[in-house]
Amino acid sequence: MADVSALAALRRRLHPPISPAAPIAAVGFGLDDLDGRFGGQGLPLAAAHEIAAAEPGETPAACGFALALLARVLGDRPHQVALCIQDASAGREYGLGYGPGLHAYGIDPDRLIFVSAPNVREALRVTDEALRSTALATVVTEFWDDQDRLDLAVTKRFNLAAERAGTGCFLLTRRPAGTSAAVTRWRVRSAASRPPAPGLLGAPAFHLDLTRNRFGKTGQWSVEWDCHDRLFRTPAGAVRLARPAGDRPFGDSGAIAGQAFGGRRQVG
Repeated sequence: MADVSALAALRRRLHPPISPAAPIAAVGFGLDDLDGRFGGQGLPLAAAHEIAAAEPGETPAACGFALALLARVLGDRPHQVALCIQDASAGREYGLGYGPGLHAYGIDPDRLIFVSAPNVREALRVTDEALRSTALATVVTEFWDDQDRLDLAVTKRFNLAAERAGTGCFLLTRRPAGTSAAVTRWRVRSAASRPPAPGLLGAPAFHLDLTRNRFGKTGQWSVEWDCHDRLFRTPAGAVRLARPAGDRPFGDSGAIAGQAFGGRRQVG
């Protein structure tokens, strides 16, 4: 059971007396092809989006992609903070946010509130309540155990709450959920990083597979994350993956990313 006084303090922070600025409707990727899958405006923010590892061992890559989206959202909402929630098992496996790594990744740690929930049930409860706050730019929740709890009913409720408050919702999972109402579903794996010179780290790189898009077409991309400009870029010489795009389907990183989330694991 979560500490009552801690929850009360969190509620006060999520509901400040000053009204926030008008929320943005979408967050752009900085790549025309990706933004074009959502009408050219970027990812519609006020909804639940599921981000999962494409295969075992790729959870750090999925986490790196989620952090990049978080950096984009915070850049567009300079007067708001984000809430990052982990269930206890996720925290034990990958650690908590690491300030220098987050700075290197393009995120100001002072704009993040971290919550470590004792289990998945509490993580879902905190997510549900946080999505009702208009003070947050977005909510990022990482799950490790009991994926079946993230079911159709729960994700429908998250969609409604996010839409009403204008708050983003990114659900980071170790493996794809069975049934979900998330408006987009992403499968992520790490890609080879290109160092700018021998002995230097290259930009975090990802293979993205958009398997569900309630706003348009799906697709696959290879991208790099520019931590300085906080933009996604197409790697030089990258070849577009060949899977054809579908319309409204209903079926179904780099080293810096590892440093940013946990600070004790290096990926790529």
